[in-house]
Amino acid sequence: MKQLKLKNEQLSAMPELLHLIESVSSEYLKICRAITLHFRDPDYSATGGGYHPVEIRVNHDQEIEYITDFCYSGEPPYAEIVKALDFDFGFNTLQSHGMEFPLLSGIEIFWIWQENFISYYEQGVYQVEINSDGADYESA
Repeated sequence: MKQLKLKNEQLSAMPELLHLIESVSSEYLKICRAITLHFRDPDYSATGGGYHPVEIRVNHDQEIEYITDFCYSGEPPYAEIVKALDFDFGFNTLQSHGMEFPLLSGIEIFWIWQENFISYYEQGVYQVEINSDGADYESA
């Protein structure tokens, strides 16, 4: 099995983040072309707050393609879930509340985000769901 890494070679992830993702997804990555990990705080709401939902996409080459942190935008009852931060390692972009920046300009934000996410995960605030793009089958 290949070692998990970011799709962008100019940026690195904290070993703790890579370990967390591998521990949650290793069995799926052995048989699936790609997976999307969904981390959800079941108590998160527009009125009560909570921990932002996070989505992490890992491809068949064991590369993290993107990490997206979502939040509510607007006032209830019209609040909707939007991308708060989107680290897209394939397109080398960082999106923050609708604005796009070069990924490398957000290195500090990425490091802070990783520290916070790891801490929240270790506190047990997230429920994890894994979606796959199907099993890898070799054709005869």
